Amino acid sequence: MGGDRRSPRRRALKSPFPLAQQSQKFSDDLAALLNRTVCRNVKLSSVISNEKNPRSVVGYQITKHVLDARVGIPLTVDNKAPRLFLGLSYRLAPDSASRYLMVVSSALVVTADKDLSEELFHYDYERNKSDGYPEAHLQIVATSDAWRKACTRPDGTSRKVARLHFPVGPRRFRPTIEDLIEFLIVERLTPGHPGWAEIVESSRETFRIKQLRAAIRNDPETARRMLEEIDGQS
Repeated sequence: MGGDRRSPRRRALKSPFPLAQQSQKFSDDLAALLNRTVCRNVKLSSVISNEKNPRSVVGYQITKHVLDARVGIPLTVDNKAPRLFLGLSYRLAPDSASRYLMVVSSALVVTADKDLSEELFHYDYERNKSDGYPEAHLQIVATSDAWRKACTRPDGTSRKVARLHFPVGPRRFRPTIEDLIEFLIVERLTPGHPGWAEIVESSRETFRIKQLRAAIRNDPETARRMLEEIDGQS
């Protein structure tokens, strides 16, 4: 009756992006992946940060007052004491069109202790990284005589291996937590649940499809040309 009497301006307003709900789903899916592969009974938290442009942080034992990863997730599938721990942190936000959830940064740290002080290596991703280092990179805490020689620069200064940022691919094809889980199990650094490989592959495929869709949104013209080429061959 009477139609929509709201003003055109009010009708044009978009619903706010459901950041809390989307982030909670991301957190739940991530916890399920871990608990079906290299962990047991792990619960992750999704916390909305108090920033001018709200973002969410997904991590382990974090709060509104402590958003950084400070406690490692035990990598164990039974009652045995874990040998390794996983430090995990994802910062999430709506994309530029406020249509999709976007990973702004992530850190995956493997350590030999629960307090994350005995680091072995970590994968970092930081969208639009501004310091000249690659957005996605690997850093390894290790040393050897060969590395000491290699890290001594021509000007006499030196750099620790742990400070080197090894590139690991561009934004759309960066390593994911699925790759890290596979590495830990295949190298027998930590045990995995039965059927872990199928679970990892399914989760990896979901990530791949999301990245493909994002790549198409960013470059639709190339996608159209490719589809035309495929259609022309059929």
